[in-house]
Amino acid sequence: MLKNYFIIAIRHLRRNKVFSMVNLLGLSIGLATFFVILIFVSFHKGFDTYHDDADRIVRIGMNVKLGGELITMPSVGAPAAAIFEEEIPEVEAATRIYGRPYFKFDITHGEKNFPGEQGMYADPDFFSFFSIPVIAGDPATILSAQKSVVLTESMVLKYFGTNATPASVVGKMLEVKDKGTVQVTGVCADVPAQTHFDFDILLSMDMNPLSESHYWMADGFYTFVKLAKGSSVERLYDKFPAFTDKYIGPEVQEFLGVSFSEFLASGGSFEFNTMPLENIHLWSHAENELGTNVNGTYINVFLGIGLLILLLAVINFINLSAASNIQRLKEVGVRKVMGARRAALVMQFMTEAVLITTVAFGLGFTLQQVATPLISQYFGVNMGQEGTSLAWYITVACSGSLLIGMAAGLYPALLLSTTKTISALKGQTSTTSSKGRMRNVLMVLQFSITIGLLSSVLVIMAQVHYLQTKPLGYEKDQVMLIEDVDLLGEGRNSLRQELEKLPGVEAVSITGYVPSGPREFERNAMQDLTLESPETHRVTHVGVDEHFLSVMNMKLLAGRNFSREYGDEASNVIINASMSRSFGWDVASGEALGKTVTEVDHNENFTVIGIVDDFHIFNMNEAINPFFFRYSSNGFMAAVRFDSDKLALLNDELPELWDEFSQEPMGQSYLNEYFVKNFEEEKKISSLFEVFTVLAIVLSGMGLFAITAFVTHQRTKEIGIRKVLGAEGLRLFVMLSKGVVAMLLIAACLCIPTVYYGMEQWLQSYPYRISVPAWAFGLPVLGIVVFALLVSGWHILKVIRINPVESLRDE
Repeated sequence: MLKNYFIIAIRHLRRNKVFSMVNLLGLSIGLATFFVILIFVSFHKGFDTYHDDADRIVRIGMNVKLGGELITMPSVGAPAAAIFEEEIPEVEAATRIYGRPYFKFDITHGEKNFPGEQGMYADPDFFSFFSIPVIAGDPATILSAQKSVVLTESMVLKYFGTNATPASVVGKMLEVKDKGTVQVTGVCADVPAQTHFDFDILLSMDMNPLSESHYWMADGFYTFVKLAKGSSVERLYDKFPAFTDKYIGPEVQEFLGVSFSEFLASGGSFEFNTMPLENIHLWSHAENELGTNVNGTYINVFLGIGLLILLLAVINFINLSAASNIQRLKEVGVRKVMGARRAALVMQFMTEAVLITTVAFGLGFTLQQVATPLISQYFGVNMGQEGTSLAWYITVACSGSLLIGMAAGLYPALLLSTTKTISALKGQTSTTSSKGRMRNVLMVLQFSITIGLLSSVLVIMAQVHYLQTKPLGYEKDQVMLIEDVDLLGEGRNSLRQELEKLPGVEAVSITGYVPSGPREFERNAMQDLTLESPETHRVTHVGVDEHFLSVMNMKLLAGRNFSREYGDEASNVIINASMSRSFGWDVASGEALGKTVTEVDHNENFTVIGIVDDFHIFNMNEAINPFFFRYSSNGFMAAVRFDSDKLALLNDELPELWDEFSQEPMGQSYLNEYFVKNFEEEKKISSLFEVFTVLAIVLSGMGLFAITAFVTHQRTKEIGIRKVLGAEGLRLFVMLSKGVVAMLLIAACLCIPTVYYGMEQWLQSYPYRISVPAWAFGLPVLGIVVFALLVSGWHILKVIRINPVESLRDE
């Protein structure tokens, strides 16, 4: 019997090639999209889960509130790890990492130089916390010896040649700039992609001079604790207040000059925070993270979108199957006359549905295998297929084919099997109002998803456009960055003078900071000690020279720029307007000029000599906070403002000039590249949303095509009668299409409030944002209505052209 069902199913598919291909393709696209998203989501949710005892490892950080600003830091001071391990019974072990994504080390082996290698410092028990395979050396001791380093497998080949083995390089010596000669004591595998940090070289903690510091508030040490079995993070929070009073209180007294109770009474606060190791990649977005994390909300949203796309595909499959099987009503009628039971008819149609879904799963997996690497490359994201084994595919395919096939085949099977025999022989369905309502509910749901996705895309695009076009407070274009000029020592100032002579060069600054660039800055507590009760403000500051403002075309609102004509500028600063306002100084009158501010951490005084207009310090996703420039001519890059018309001439002469100063390759980039890089996350999200929305529109179009065919076929005889009675084509068009328009409007009313709320929540994460525009909802609704009318009109026109005699000949 089952064999006959398959034979009949294949014959039906052959007879209805167009419907079958559309149905198969729609379901395949929906499944492929879902698989791609599922793999992407699984990859990101799997970060750091591979470590032994990952569920017991927690990172300790700090929440500090100074001057009304709450700062969340992912690290603590150097002594915290040892004291936590010693004094908290719930802590089984603790380890530290000291590093930043921009930490680079210059390595020398023999006559070969390897500048800019990614590295970080780690405690001896690093490998007992993080399960990165150690290929050579003893994991328990390879970081115990002084001036020892662990290399990744790739670095072994890079430094010692392709014939070197991990075991053969243990004991070898390397030179690390500013660290001297170090010994290779071990080799580990390359850091797995699903790790929230990365390194090429791991240095023993003794080489970090800050590792012996006794200050808890001097953050920078990423401290991980392994909880004892049966313990919980809640127990840590019970113990933290005692540590705050015992260790933080005295430092507040030392640096701020007030008791800890007075500090708290003035509105300040200090608390330890925790972050489970497995959650860092998705949910940790503090300052100075060890690596680039992603927004966990976005990952969950993508999973939701995947489920919606799959739901659209299944709804289409149901509607297309129902529309296609209408043509089989007479076949059903004949089978009933011949004695076929309802269960046999249901089994037949469900067998066909399972057959199609099985083929669709195969095509979907094939499309996913092709699409995943292409999407990874195009969007610059790791869509990692780790864990997607053949067994996984087979399990998902078998279970999914049965579930979706049975669920999707049930509706058309029941629709046709319950049709009365006389009606079936005439090619008519006896659809009850409940089944009609079911069909309408599916269409409303489909339209809601499509409108929601399209509206979301338009809001995201509008926000990204706003951020990209909002005034920055500086000019990002026509600024070239020449890297590693610090390697020239005192020669960097000579390089600056020679650069100014090149064609097209307008200004040159030696700096360690550029807006939107690498985050090498300091943030310290500042006070105006001329006041009786000075407030403490957390202020970011960087070092620049006297040419920086000219290169960036920043606007000086009051006072003067740095200048060597005034002698030593080390104790002078230029503040931004936000800092002036935060200290209560009027910006327009330049009240801040001549004021003295004190950096309480080091008891160092600075005099305000200028006020610069507010500018976006790092990127557009962060609010502009109090900030000042201090004087420094010892930066690591040269920022060059140039005339774009003469860029070709500049690029011709620049390499020759660089070769006069250095034998190392010249690192060259442009300031606007950093600006663009800061929008990568939003642009990727926008692009992915656009792709998913296009797929949703295609799938909805298929569904609309099917439902219109279904409805018009049901009403063919009604249309014939109305034509005989003199009904015009326009009236028939309005009569048949108003139902589709009504469903669209209902869908819009249902989805718009939800989408509006969701977009408002998303936009609240931006300090500078748009209001949700009304056109973001109006355009999708209008566009889909027009599209729906065109599709409906095509089907209705076909039915209207049928001779009434043909449609009524069975009556």
